[in-house]
Amino acid sequence: MFKVGEMYDFEMLDARDDNGNPDINTMPRREVVAVDGPLVEIRDGNGTTVIINTHSSIFVRARVSRVLGAPKFPTPQPPKGA
Repeated sequence: MFKVGEMYDFEMLDARDDNGNPDINTMPRREVVAVDGPLVEIRDGNGTTVIINTHSSIFVRARVSRVLGAPKFPTPQPPKGA
């Protein structure tokens, strides 16, 4: 379902308002780092990684991020001498 190295916009259920309507939080342009069954590890432009359980009830959807000409995030390198 998810391709390592591809960029996706992830949407998660953040909360519900007083009327019970869903409040959707969008995490744009996240790179998929690893996939293990329903667990997807994603990284943002700052190098911060998060693991999402796509079987969770708060996971709404993910769409391939189609920003033309936008570079992928650079892969973080270990510090020199490490």
